[in-house]
Amino acid sequence: MDVNVSDVHKRYTGGSASALNGVTFTAESGRITSLVGASGCGKTTLLRCIAGLETLDRGEIRFGARVVAMEGRSLVPIAQRNIGMVFQSYALWPHLTVAQNVAFGLKTRGWSAARVAKRVEEILALVNLPGFADRYPAQLSGGQQQRVAVGRALAYEPELLLLDEPLANLDTHLRAQMRQEIRQLQRKTGVTMVYVTHDRAEAMELSDRIVILDGGKVLQIGPPAALFERPADTLVARFLGHTNFLPAELVEAKNGHVVVQTSFGRCAVQGPSAGERTVALLARAGAIRLARDGDRAPDGWLTGRGSVLTISQAGEGALCTLTVEGATLELFVPQQHTPGVNDELTFHVDPGRCQLIAARAGHA
Repeated sequence: MDVNVSDVHKRYTGGSASALNGVTFTAESGRITSLVGASGCGKTTLLRCIAGLETLDRGEIRFGARVVAMEGRSLVPIAQRNIGMVFQSYALWPHLTVAQNVAFGLKTRGWSAARVAKRVEEILALVNLPGFADRYPAQLSGGQQQRVAVGRALAYEPELLLLDEPLANLDTHLRAQMRQEIRQLQRKTGVTMVYVTHDRAEAMELSDRIVILDGGKVLQIGPPAALFERPADTLVARFLGHTNFLPAELVEAKNGHVVVQTSFGRCAVQGPSAGERTVALLARAGAIRLARDGDRAPDGWLTGRGSVLTISQAGEGALCTLTVEGATLELFVPQQHTPGVNDELTFHVDPGRCQLIAARAGHA
């Protein structure tokens, strides 16, 4: 079942800004779509609108061909939307056993005792908890509790599973393990998932498609690899893990190249312009290299100089953060050339390994 969100707006009473401002995207059937962005970007509000916990000020939400919500009205009650929800807090009943927690939603739907027992057994096997039926939540680890929460949400075979930061309370190792388990569960069940997270690694590993939000608006949508390769602007690029940006001004565009002016000089970058005058050069891996004594830059390359701000070990060398013309850049330095804090380093930039993107205010 596709979930179609169309031009959704939401403003809370007394709020100075819209929580959601014209959000449009499709969560494709049988896929994991992640809603990502910094705190306050609107991702949880959007999930609540899909669930039916919030009404829309404007726009429409469809489950397949069925309209479930539109401006000011919830057309389909939550109980009739056939959705499962998994929360950050797990929300397990502490006085019920694992089996009773999983069975709770089935019993409220009028399932027979025999059918409930069979389904609970199937679910505990699915989430790798056979033999845990008689334990209570307090007797489980955080990862085991999260498995129970996911299993309970899947027990009645929902068409859509909504997950709101479900791994936020787990340690780093457990988060990595649970990401893999959630992905495997989705493949086994084929359920459509909409997943909220602010964790880049989580979104990149889990998702079939990512919707990046900021200030209640969609910045960019696409598969993880496509977004990483072609981020729309500096804010998207930073979220996806890119770190090196050179502020630039568009000079001219011709013959498939764009000429830009940076604080280190002028260079040509292959590809279309970003559609605006103030841009940034996204320097990819290998684009920035340490200049050795007497080392001249190849023709067309840029040469810059910066002061070392921080140094951290990185394999057979060090990763140095440089302050450069009011910006910061990361540069790998071989072990034999490792500098000290506040040392000045000269570097070369290969424009052929740079991508032109829009510079968002405060993020270039």
